[in-house]
Order: sequence, then structure tokens, then C-alpha cells
Amino acid sequence: MTPTVAEGRGLLVAKVGSAVVAPDGRIDTRRFAGLAEDLGRVRAAGWRVAVVSSGAVAAGVAALGMPDTPRAIVEKQAAAAVGQPGLVAAWADALCAHGLRVAQVLLTAGDLDDRVRFLNARRTLETLLEAGVVPITT
Repeated sequence: MTPTVAEGRGLLVAKVGSAVVAPDGRIDTRRFAGLAEDLGRVRAAGWRVAVVSSGAVAAGVAALGMPDTPRAIVEKQAAAAVGQPGLVAAWADALCAHGLRVAQVLLTAGDLDDRVRFLNARRTLETLLEAGVVPITT
């Protein structure tokens, strides 16, 4: 069943990989613009939208001048830490052009394993979605 605009309860979760948003290790703003346009149409049709986005490591690798994607977890984490702000900013800029607000949501496995933390994360996501905000998890 497809929800109507009045229901406003449908949820689309878009999973976007690194190859889409950061080909060659660089954030491609044109791709974000196209995705944001599509997500804006989905929101206008009454659906709630959340985004799960890869790309932080890829963007960080280029920014740090690394020759290749690192294998060591600490180097991957360093690349992600550098790439993360640009990734979220690219989503925010692209979605803002369609009148959508975003929120960066950081989750760990522990947030899903522990019942209290899981429920808190769930309530936070529901609050954001009800406010019309697009949660971005990376």
C-alpha cells in the first residue's frame, strides 16, 4: 500500500554508496543535487525520508592525500573524520535547495545492542522525521 500525502507515514530510507557520492575520492556535488531533487519529490508526495550515506572515508582519503583507501582501521577512521564534515555539508546544501532540513545522526553498534540506547535513538529519529527533518547517518 502506498501512503497518501494525508497519511504522511511512509518512510523511504535511501542507502547511497561511496561510488555514487564520492567517485575518485572526491565529493561530487552534481550527484548530490540529483539525489536531493529525487528525495525532495518523495517528501512532496508525503513520505518521510532518511539517508544512510557512505563516502566519508573516500572523501577523507583524497583530502589527506592518501594514495589508496587504507586497510588499517585507524587510518580509515582518520580519513572518515576528515571526510565526514564535507559529506554532511554536501547533503545539507543539496537538500536545503529543496526546502529540506537535515540532521546528522551518529549511531554505533552499541546504540542498537543496548535496549535503552536503542529506544532513545529510535525516539530521536522519530522526532526528527515528525519535524520534517531528513536524518543523515554515515
